Amino acid sequence: MKLLCPNCRTEMEPVVIGGVEIDYCPSCHGIWLDEGELQELAKYDAKEFRGVEQILMPPSTEEAQGGLSSSVSERICPRCNVKLYTYKYGGNSDIVIDGCPQCGGIWLDAGELAKILNYMRELDRPLTPEEEAIVRQALTSSRLRMKALEDEAVGKSFLARIANAIVNLIG
Repeated sequence: MKLLCPNCRTEMEPVVIGGVEIDYCPSCHGIWLDEGELQELAKYDAKEFRGVEQILMPPSTEEAQGGLSSSVSERICPRCNVKLYTYKYGGNSDIVIDGCPQCGGIWLDAGELAKILNYMRELDRPLTPEEEAIVRQALTSSRLRMKALEDEAVGKSFLARIANAIVNLIG
């Protein structure tokens, strides 16, 4: 059964990248990924995308104007026929994608797969010396705050023991 594109309702074509079969829209260049397929694609390097580079490319201005006219709230899951919801990929990125609340599939507009793969690689890269310094400073500051809180707690505990001892002596 051919799936209909959630964006432009064109029949999508199956495309295999590495060992992952995805559904690609030849009209608007978006892709449908079933649950877990994005994580599988993230394991591959650029050579796995040879021959299907158009999937990673954003559309031309003309294609974008014609192919991306649907409003996000009108997009329907090609598997379940339920409305897709939008969310920021990774929770804090600037990449907004559509997901199915029922089957867990996701819709990526043209060029969003490349953005997500770059975002994932950016998270995996080693920290720069400047970033390491910021992390060290934050950790040091956190440790100092924890030490102050511990000292304060010990101090309160000590004062409480003294107060109890005085009460026992007087009482």
